Amino acid sequence: MRVSHNIASLNVYTRYQTALAAESKAMTRISSGRRVNQASDDPYAASEDTAFTMQLNGLQMANQNAQDGVSLIQTAEGGLNQMNSMLDNLQTLVTEAANGTENSQDNSNIQQQISNTVQTINNLAQSTNMNGINPLSSSKPLNDTIGTNGGETIQIPTFDFTTGSGQLSSLSSIDVTTQDGCSNAMTAISSAISQISTALSTYGAIENRFSSDVTNIGSLQNQLQQGDSDAVDADVASEMLNYSQASVVVQAGIAMMAQSNKFPQQVLGILQNITPK
Repeated sequence: MRVSHNIASLNVYTRYQTALAAESKAMTRISSGRRVNQASDDPYAASEDTAFTMQLNGLQMANQNAQDGVSLIQTAEGGLNQMNSMLDNLQTLVTEAANGTENSQDNSNIQQQISNTVQTINNLAQSTNMNGINPLSSSKPLNDTIGTNGGETIQIPTFDFTTGSGQLSSLSSIDVTTQDGCSNAMTAISSAISQISTALSTYGAIENRFSSDVTNIGSLQNQLQQGDSDAVDADVASEMLNYSQASVVVQAGIAMMAQSNKFPQQVLGILQNITPK
């Protein structure tokens, strides 16, 4: 038995500190739901968590870009559908003007309606826009990023469907006051309808690609979140078991330290009972 050093108490205290740290760590993991709350918990997992988080943030932005691309295409499609309706109206007016029973005044009135409709088509091409982007009055294609790696982009074509100097400029020269003019007008309108149909088909194909990319991005996000969860999330059931075990050791340590601290007193008691000869 020793008086200067209470080795038994020191040993108990050392184990008590270890159990207390384990109890605290388990409590932190349970309360946060994360196994890795700081880099020292698991350096490799902390590094993985950072990489997963950065990639998830990038994919979230890519998904937003794809949604914006769909919105732009749908805006353009709305304008194109209205143009198609106006071109159909033009075709009806030209067919009416080509009727030999119409007099010059009738044809003049029809010509005025045609001019107004052509101007409306021009205004529609210029006013169809989203966030300042005019897909129907420009010839500069757009690139939309839909991934986190270089080159993951979709090119969105634009069309100049203005009737002044754009692809539909031939509509501005429609003159239905003569039979030859009516024939030329039919050709110009047919060409315009064909161009609008081609644009609609192009946008439809790109919209389908965007929709497919949005689905793929969502699937990849789920996989990355699963990987991130596996790396850093806590198994609450396991941590509850660890907490219970550590808590028992802590309580036992407190009780044993109280007992071990009595050892020097017991030595003193023995010494007090020794009678000198």
